[in-house]
Amino acid sequence: GDGLGDACDPDLDNDGVLNANDNCLTTYNPQQEDLDGDGLGNACDDDMDGDQIPNYWEQQYELDEADPSDAPLDPDGDGMSNYEEYVAGTDPRDPSSSFRVRVVVKSPPVVSWTSVSNRTYAVWRATTLKMGAAGFEKIASVVPATAPMNYFTDTGVLDGQAYYYRVQLEIP
Repeated sequence: GDGLGDACDPDLDNDGVLNANDNCLTTYNPQQEDLDGDGLGNACDDDMDGDQIPNYWEQQYELDEADPSDAPLDPDGDGMSNYEEYVAGTDPRDPSSSFRVRVVVKSPPVVSWTSVSNRTYAVWRATTLKMGAAGFEKIASVVPATAPMNYFTDTGVLDGQAYYYRVQLEIP
C-alpha cells in the first residue's frame, strides 16, 4: 500500500488515476481502457466487449472476449449462435451439444429437458398450435435447474386432451 487508509486515499488502486476519474476503482488499470464504453474498465469488466457473454465463458470456448462480433456466430453449425449457446449452457464447438425437450405421454404427462446449473426455466402448455405462441399458457416459472436433466409433471391436464409444451430458458 501507499500508507494512506482507504477513506483518505485519492487513488485506491495506485494506478495513477484518481478515484473520481478511475473506471476500476480497486483494480490497477492505468490505461483506463473501456472497450464497450459502459464506464467500467476492461480490467474489472466481466463482459469487456459488451456482447452479453461473460469473459470467462468466451475464454473457456476460445472466443475473443474483446470482440463483440463473435456473439452471433455459429461455429459448430447447429443453428445456435454463441450467445444462445451461452444462455443454454451448451458447447458452441460441438453440434451435438444442444437444448432438448421431450414429453412422455402418460397420465399425467412428464416434460423433460437438458439443463445446466445456475439457470431457471419456465414451462408453457397449449391445447392447439393454431394460435402460435399466443396460444401457450405459462404453467410453471422459475423452475430451478436439476442438471443434467429437468423433469416437470403436468398435473393440471385432462385425460384424453392433446397438449403441446414449450420450455423457456430464462436468461441468467
